[in-house]
Amino acid sequence: MGSTSRSNLKRLSLSTSTAAISVTISIKANLFAYQRFGKGHALRFGMNDGEGGEENPFVKDRKKLVEEARRISEELEENEARAREQAKVELERELMEAKKALIDDIQTTLAKLLPLQINEAGSTVITSEAFAWFFDESEPLVVLVSPFLASGSIDKTIKLWNATTGECFRTLDGHSSIVTSVAFSPDGATLASGSADKTIKLWNANTGECLRTLDGPSSSVMSVAFSPDGTTLASGSKDKTIKLWNATTGECLRTLDGHSSFVMSFAFSPDGATLASGSSDKTIKLWNANTGECLRTLDGHTKYVMSVAFSPDGTTLASGSADRPIKLWNVNTGECLRTLDGHGDRVYSVAFSPDGRTLASGSDDTTIKLWNANTGECLRTLEGHTAELSSVAFSPDGTTLASGSTDKTIKLWNATTGECLRTLDGHTEYVMSVAFPAVGLGSFSRPDVHRIFNEVRDMLLEAEYGLSTEDGIEFTVSWDGLK
Repeated sequence: MGSTSRSNLKRLSLSTSTAAISVTISIKANLFAYQRFGKGHALRFGMNDGEGGEENPFVKDRKKLVEEARRISEELEENEARAREQAKVELERELMEAKKALIDDIQTTLAKLLPLQINEAGSTVITSEAFAWFFDESEPLVVLVSPFLASGSIDKTIKLWNATTGECFRTLDGHSSIVTSVAFSPDGATLASGSADKTIKLWNANTGECLRTLDGPSSSVMSVAFSPDGTTLASGSKDKTIKLWNATTGECLRTLDGHSSFVMSFAFSPDGATLASGSSDKTIKLWNANTGECLRTLDGHTKYVMSVAFSPDGTTLASGSADRPIKLWNVNTGECLRTLDGHGDRVYSVAFSPDGRTLASGSDDTTIKLWNANTGECLRTLEGHTAELSSVAFSPDGTTLASGSTDKTIKLWNATTGECLRTLDGHTEYVMSVAFPAVGLGSFSRPDVHRIFNEVRDMLLEAEYGLSTEDGIEFTVSWDGLK
């Protein structure tokens, strides 16, 4: 074979029609042969020395060459397959480690944003709605169970309850007299309590630790409430004043004077701009929450105003009184829009549902009434308590109504059907106040929960790992077990 033929062997193409196989042998194949068979075979792999040397057996036997090329190709494919599998296993391991790290990050992030309480076993996390988030089918990301609520009592204690099981999971001791009022901060992380011992206490809702005691009122504290942004805490007292406190430092920012008798209750408007107060002087006052200026006085009740509540849109104020009727007021004009008659004794507490369609009222006649907030129609009367009602509160999702009573119990009701779901026993004296966390995941619809979860997930994926859901990390949300 001449030099031209030898040069052509640097790239030799062979084909077989029977097997429909095309094989290309290049200089790289010679290198492979060198590594595979040794120097002698490599030298003979693609050429004949043409000068008495042995003719290349692969060129002489095309079939044999094709079979060897096929074998080499299959072996290469097997090696590549093994390499791919090993790479896949390694990638999956790395991804799982990233997922586990991501779980920790999300848990840490959510713990800062949401009211969470983990028991000693680390299996239960409390928040404002019963649902579970799962990383995958077997690995829980965060398990959130039950609405939870707080109650204050004449027995001087505050209790935190798992509303799904009815279990009291924590009792807060510290006040030296009646706990008249309890309220959660908007993020659910802090609980405020007012007492007849003339103090307000701020508690870590997760640990039960007393963070701060606010002294200032000269008489019993009758009511406490947080501003919608959580920066301000308001307290009303039998000393006829309302005090506004810095919720972080405990500094008294302002004292509002104007009522001529006890301040029984108050509430912030949803935008935080207005504060409404009800008093035993039979009036309601609307205050500028920033300046302390009294904007308007609402007259109409003939006895103590026991409770006030803003509608979620902030346009309507409801008031309950010892004179029995409930009044609905136009916040902007001060006009009394409607009077709701039906209770047989004083109305101690009123609360709007989160959607604003329903108003709940609790009365000393031992009943709770649910009213159409637009028409004033009484939709339903809930009976079950054996003594006066002192407090009513809707869960953030509006599905559950809690009621506290002087019969020493708390009852949880289906807000739609009126069915009594559960009775919580534990206090040894009258229950004066009940409260759900004001805002939490329970205040969002399930699609909103999915959206929030996905936003947190995507943010952490991108920020911490430079990954996205397109990189194969998958999350699912399971609602198993929910009613």
